Amino acid sequence: MKKLFLWYSGTGTTAEHMRNFFNITASDTIKIAYVDGLGTENNRTESQTLSNNQTGSWTEWLMGFFRKTELLHDQAYGYKEKHQLAQLEHYFKLLEEIDPEKDNHVELIIGGHSRGAAAGVLGFITALYSCCKEGNTLEGSPIKKIRILGVDPVPGTKGNDLLGLESETAEFKKNPILNMLNFIESSSKKENLFSVIYYAARFDARNEFKADDYWLNFYKSQLLNKQIDTEFYIGGFRHSAMVFEDDEISSLYNGNARPTALMKELVKRELGLPCANIVTLYNGLTATELTALSNLANDTGNTTLINRTNKNSYGSASVVYTGSSLQEIVKKITANGTKKSELNKANLINNRYLTL
Repeated sequence: MKKLFLWYSGTGTTAEHMRNFFNITASDTIKIAYVDGLGTENNRTESQTLSNNQTGSWTEWLMGFFRKTELLHDQAYGYKEKHQLAQLEHYFKLLEEIDPEKDNHVELIIGGHSRGAAAGVLGFITALYSCCKEGNTLEGSPIKKIRILGVDPVPGTKGNDLLGLESETAEFKKNPILNMLNFIESSSKKENLFSVIYYAARFDARNEFKADDYWLNFYKSQLLNKQIDTEFYIGGFRHSAMVFEDDEISSLYNGNARPTALMKELVKRELGLPCANIVTLYNGLTATELTALSNLANDTGNTTLINRTNKNSYGSASVVYTGSSLQEIVKKITANGTKKSELNKANLINNRYLTL
């Protein structure tokens, strides 16, 4: 069996960061590719040919200024189709690792964080869906399983305009992820082709980083009627808590039961590598975070958690965020009659569930 792992980094996150974060060694049976996120120099270089400038001239400085301005714009909004589409090239490069003479069982693990999930992973699904609509299905291919990892997908302030589903029916567009996966599977005549992991942050103070509606619709429909093998996880009080130790608020957690550890162990499991017990790790993480929520309601909350779960903790010279702090929200919920012990129930805040 050969496994191909493709990771779409979030906005402003480099492939090198994610390579160091996961620290997985490629082998004859595991092939890996990491994609630079939107708003990074490498992503822009891949998506367009930059003009050659005269060395040492004022035009070089001017072009550098415009390039930096465009980078900041991408980091703030991250929605340009040409930059998102450039990421799809890595999928086809990874397929070159398949040896048609030797590989008769291949599994794809396609994951991404932030807009890497909302644009990169969804772009992959949409591209595969388009191919199947044109008759180029996976029937007869050595690809036997595709595992999708959507890690706190967010669409950006301008929305996710990559899908290109304008010609589909209104009913189809209510849940495009589920409908596309079902179509790819049926047209390829491969039962149980997909499995999905949706790992969302428990909270983010910024309204501009609300959860992607496509993924939320998929989440809600699967809770009611699980048509595709799906696992849901939630952890971390900031959008990037599962892929950046600095966003994890590490003083809350003990041992291995923390958002970043859960992320790493899930990927190891999907790749068939030795990993920790996911259930035990996740239960420990959840218990810690629910206790932290209760403490906020009791005015005994972790000082770092209080400081890091308000919009002012996201310093940016180019973007002004809106949103309420976690402590304000928790106090409002409990003031309306919700018992502190019931903060572990689903409360939809900023398109995020405080708990599953």
